[in-house]
Amino acid sequence: MKFLILALALFCIAQTSFGASPQYVQLSPATIRNSQLIQNLRDLGADYVIQQALFASKTPLPGSYYELTRTEKVERKITPSATYYRYTVILTEYDNLAIVRANYVISFNPKTGAFAVVSHKYKIIGGNPKGEPSVGGPSLIDVRPLNAGNDDLSPFLSSSVKYVTADAIKNKKLPKTAYSLADVYNAYLEDSGFPPRYVFLVKLVSKTGMTYRVQITATATEKGEKPVNPSYVVYSNK
Repeated sequence: MKFLILALALFCIAQTSFGASPQYVQLSPATIRNSQLIQNLRDLGADYVIQQALFASKTPLPGSYYELTRTEKVERKITPSATYYRYTVILTEYDNLAIVRANYVISFNPKTGAFAVVSHKYKIIGGNPKGEPSVGGPSLIDVRPLNAGNDDLSPFLSSSVKYVTADAIKNKKLPKTAYSLADVYNAYLEDSGFPPRYVFLVKLVSKTGMTYRVQITATATEKGEKPVNPSYVVYSNK
């Protein structure tokens, strides 16, 4: 009996000394609603999953564009090195060809803004796969060639990023330093008219080691036409 009491005492001391491992805690709808960071990381993760499901899977999802239509659950785990967000969301194809439940985890470093999608999975749970896709709606673009720098849109994206970083620094939306394009997380043709308009979700990394998430909307004018300056949103790391 004495040995049992001693073992329990030692266990309690160890738990107090080292602390229990961090666990995921489900966030309330109000917490999600009031945090632009949580919402933006949710959207970015959904974009990542869709890109993987459409272009990198051996059995790609049907259709050409998906939207996040419902957030089922968001959980958070805080560790000394990073904060982890675990999302469960519903993605719906533009023409309802498929309804997908996606689960993914994103790590985020509050000090530097660095982030990564560390795991993901998805499953079709509904939709009408025999439906007819519409013509003229938004259409996703495979970001892998853009990240490799060998896509036809690569020079256009580079010039758009150059303008955005300069303008954001000028308007104090980004600190004054040099930036590089680290990753393209999503890209789609928003308007196929003339001239066409594209949307890019990118990761910019500064010379000082900070990471920023930026959405760029850019219109591709023809040579000789008056260029249209891109619009953009720099998402907060707080």
